[in-house]
Formats: sequence, C-alpha cells, structure tokens
Amino acid sequence: MNRRLARVLIVAALTVPVLSACSASVDISGQTVSKEELARQVTTALANTMSVDAAQVPRVTCPQGLEARVGASTTCVLDDQDAGKRYDVAVKVMSIDGGKASFQLEVAPTSAPTSSAQ
Repeated sequence: MNRRLARVLIVAALTVPVLSACSASVDISGQTVSKEELARQVTTALANTMSVDAAQVPRVTCPQGLEARVGASTTCVLDDQDAGKRYDVAVKVMSIDGGKASFQLEVAPTSAPTSSAQ
C-alpha cells in the first residue's frame, strides 16, 4: 500500500466515532508538557490506536504546551495536506500519577480545508 493511501485510510478511520477517542500518557518533568512533546505523544497515541507506524500518521501540531494538571486541555491539529483536510484533536489531562500525566484524545468527526498559504 502506498504511503499516501495509508495516510488517507488512517485519517478516515480516526474520524469514525468509535475510534475517535484514545488515551496516552507522558512523563512530566515540570509544570507543562511542551508543544513539541505533546505533538509527539499525540502522534504516537494515534498510531498505536490504528496499529500503524507513527510515520504514517499525518502531521500533528500543537499551538501550545499542556499544563500538567487534571482537567487542563488544548486543541492540536492533525493536518493531512495530501487530502487537503485538517482535524482538530482535543487533548485533556485525565490524571497525574507520580511523574506521568495521562490524557485523552478526541479527533473531530469533521474536517476543515487546509490553508494553501502555510
């Protein structure tokens, strides 16, 4: 299966309501998970949910870090430029245990077109 088709199938599957929520955890060393680390963890969680390699998941970006406290939330973006679609990914901290924050992800069921000027 070619890489573009695999990415389209992954995005399509992630938008199915049954698969739209997943969870993950990240080690925390301070009060905030950096936006770069959060994007890596979201990518890994989505890949694990779909049982694929993280390289097959479209690009995930997070505009800000995530505060390491229960209830903290942010919205990252799953950007499939090949298909011209963007999906919001809601991220919420569900628990903190020792030095690990567990969070829940939910991919929006509908997409918005990507901007051609990025």
